[in-house]
Amino acid sequence: MKIINNGIIKDSYDVVVVGAGIGGITAGALLANKGLDVLVVEQHYIPGGVCSSVKRKGFAMDAGAAMLFGWGEGPSPHRFVMNEIEEEIDMIPHDCYYRMHFGDTSVTFWKDFNRFFKELCAAFPGKEEQLKGFYDHTRKIYDDLMKSPMPMSPDTMPLKLALKMFFRHPMITMRLRKYMNSSLKEILDLYVKDPEIEGLFDLLIATCYCTTIEETPQLLAAPIVWETFYGGACYPAGSPQMFPNILEKGMEKNGGQILYRHMVEEILLDNGKVYGVQLDDGTKISANFVISDATIWNLYGKLIKPKHITPERLKWAQSFVPTYSCVVLLMGVDAEVLPEDTNAIEVLIGDLTELSKNNYFLYLPSIDDPSICPEGTHSISVLCSTGDYDWPRPDDPRYQSEEYIKMKEKFADEVLDVIETKFPGIKDHIITLDVATPGTTERFTQRNFGNIGGPKQMLGQHILNRLGARTEFKNLYCVGDSTTMGEGVVSVTSSAIGAVNMILKDLKMKQYLPRKYSKEYINHVKGKTKIQMPLIKENFTEATAKRASIECQWCEDAKCMKKCPAGIDVLNFIRRIEVGNYEGAVRHMREMNPLAEICGQVCPAENLCESECYHLDYADEPTRIKKLQAWVCKQADTKGWDLYVSKNNGIKIAIIGAGPAGLSCAHFLARLGYNIDIFEKENKIGGVPTLYIPSFRLTDEVLNRELKGIISYPNIDIKFGKELGKNIMISDLSKDYSAAFLAPGLHSGRKLQLPGIENVNVVDALSLLKEYKQNGKYVITGKVLIIGGGSVAADAANIALKCGAENVTMVCLESDNEMPCLKSEKEELKEFGVQILNSWGPKEIYGNKLVLVYCKSVFDREGKFCPEFDDSKTTEIEIDTIIIAIGQEIESPLGVYLEKEFGKGLIKVNEKTQLIEGRLNIYAGGDIVHGAGTVVTSVADGRRAAITIDEQLKK
Repeated sequence: MKIINNGIIKDSYDVVVVGAGIGGITAGALLANKGLDVLVVEQHYIPGGVCSSVKRKGFAMDAGAAMLFGWGEGPSPHRFVMNEIEEEIDMIPHDCYYRMHFGDTSVTFWKDFNRFFKELCAAFPGKEEQLKGFYDHTRKIYDDLMKSPMPMSPDTMPLKLALKMFFRHPMITMRLRKYMNSSLKEILDLYVKDPEIEGLFDLLIATCYCTTIEETPQLLAAPIVWETFYGGACYPAGSPQMFPNILEKGMEKNGGQILYRHMVEEILLDNGKVYGVQLDDGTKISANFVISDATIWNLYGKLIKPKHITPERLKWAQSFVPTYSCVVLLMGVDAEVLPEDTNAIEVLIGDLTELSKNNYFLYLPSIDDPSICPEGTHSISVLCSTGDYDWPRPDDPRYQSEEYIKMKEKFADEVLDVIETKFPGIKDHIITLDVATPGTTERFTQRNFGNIGGPKQMLGQHILNRLGARTEFKNLYCVGDSTTMGEGVVSVTSSAIGAVNMILKDLKMKQYLPRKYSKEYINHVKGKTKIQMPLIKENFTEATAKRASIECQWCEDAKCMKKCPAGIDVLNFIRRIEVGNYEGAVRHMREMNPLAEICGQVCPAENLCESECYHLDYADEPTRIKKLQAWVCKQADTKGWDLYVSKNNGIKIAIIGAGPAGLSCAHFLARLGYNIDIFEKENKIGGVPTLYIPSFRLTDEVLNRELKGIISYPNIDIKFGKELGKNIMISDLSKDYSAAFLAPGLHSGRKLQLPGIENVNVVDALSLLKEYKQNGKYVITGKVLIIGGGSVAADAANIALKCGAENVTMVCLESDNEMPCLKSEKEELKEFGVQILNSWGPKEIYGNKLVLVYCKSVFDREGKFCPEFDDSKTTEIEIDTIIIAIGQEIESPLGVYLEKEFGKGLIKVNEKTQLIEGRLNIYAGGDIVHGAGTVVTSVADGRRAAITIDEQLKK
């Protein structure tokens, strides 16, 4: 096992899948469902490839696939997969497919064939009998195909099923071979010879296979011609991203794992046999089998290095003709600009006889699924040819240059001029607009040249002439649109079923075969509007939590993630909540932060992740990251922990302090196989959360559940009553352990030297918090003054009120905007009647009065604490008790010992490794390094130290 920058991976797996496109993630889900240990590695930050979505300003827009086929009755690959992994998905059927506009004529591809055919004949008068002959002919081919017993590619069909098909339908089986090697144009020429009708079908076929009628085998074309009227087109409720999200859920519930933001650099081979992969950071992962969801051009020569490939095979792989590329405009617009009869797909055709230019496909999924955008608006994706533009690829210096940006702006303006002819005024009603060039597609999906699909499914390089599921390299298999089934979401799903069955066959495991299901997991539903967002103080239900999760915009450059000290992948845990993948969300979080639920309760998110949320650019509040984090951890309960531990390596590590930093370090090292001894001064673990954070901030239920989970590994031993500098010495640790991590924390409140302070009742805030946490009460009366403006001061004020104070006043040097406590805590204090005196500092005490002096500034120009006072401005306030809450420091005995060992003050460490300066195997983290800080910062220190300790000991 290895901890990497954004996750935890094992050293070896049964299967590693390269790429989380629909083919790859479907294969991962099916294999995990059979109990195999699966890792999917994806260079992008979300799954799905072209079957994914982009979010901007509350609009979900289709990145590629928008209208999905194969969700009807019969041998549907999608239905087969969802029933096998037992995951429900809501699909919105469409009454019609395309509405094509050419000249003054339009044809709508209604699901009702008779209605469609009537429109088609009206558009081409005098051609009714010819068109009927064409449709009758292709219908026979479609019916023959529907006799297939299994939704998989012909190169992977089990022999038993193939023989069954042959003996049951011998003539059909023979005809299928003919259909495989004849073009659709040959059928059309038998009945119709009209260039405009040919152009219409060219466009229809091109939308699915990126080929013309002359190039497309009848075997593939017939389903496109007829599936509209039988299975029909559907849209995943919530956007196409829901489909890969649900497949991910199906995989993760069975122990499968997915690693985002990492590129597989090489598939590792030895004597023609696969044994694993190497990532872009040099990490090697062993695997018994590897599945590639890459294009044929990336597989041969990049993932598989040329030294392993014969020149003839490499030439063959690189010779395939690719599909075309396109530019996509992603738009959010005001609903008023679209007429009421607007269809979900409107196609604007410049010339039916010219396929490659002046054709614009407008996908408007919000017509049927209003939940994907704000009320009163519509989401639009416009697919169009690349035009005469020389679009740079991602490795071209011009990519993302000023020249490139101007090209995009010019192109978008040209496209919008055309769209204006159909939807006048649309330019003035655009809310958000992005232009995705072929370079964008290539960067996100690794599709060469930004092509829509893989190699064209055209005669000569089609079906069995393509890359098969089983390669010439032992234990290397392929899925995706470079393989036999080729282009289209339904096709790559079929490719995954076939490749999985071949691996199961090699393992002598039971394959996936046709069977009856007690339940159908595809639900055909009608689109709905979004439910209202819950109020901020309202507790989440499952429905409202999912609603709140929709607000996350899945940012590529996720500033929220960068602002989180622990580096939690915010967008990916929230994205999982939307489809109910709670266990996957929490396990994913805990690869970075094992105290995720505690942080969901007490983390100052409004100053961290939520302060950088893109949602704030167009709305009044951020995505509710913290609240969603706490909620989903509770939902996952004990299933939110990955209990896998590496084989015990016999190496002993010492951890001093069982607070967040120490527990985090212990947790990660224990999972890596080390034996951990934790030395804790108190008689319980948890540090600050256990000792000081009151239950109205952090409930005992959450605290106990989280702490139990973090130390649930058998190789962690906790020794209570052990104090650094007293009965544990650094010198002994260096002798007895291979490494040590120091995280004793700061458990002494900072003192305030103030004239007259000895004459009043003074309480240390930490002592108050500790006694209240232990006993649930604290004796305090009269007028209480709190000196300090941080979260500890806020908690002390809250407790003082709960325990009988007559009134509470808080005085702090900082102005209202500078106060270190959270904005939410400040608002809470005001609600409770606490008076806050900003920009005042204590000067002296006489009798029962505290004299305050005005503070002009708290920090100097370099941002260092250096308060400046105006002695001419003073005031005074009556007091009975003063609570000091101005920070924490090292306890005296420990401070003396640490000063002898490491010098005066906080311990100095290397920020990247947590190694103590001048030491070889002693590390430190948490408050002893930073001063009083946050739980999440301490957790990050512990993880960072664990990574370094592991790396150093393995050298």
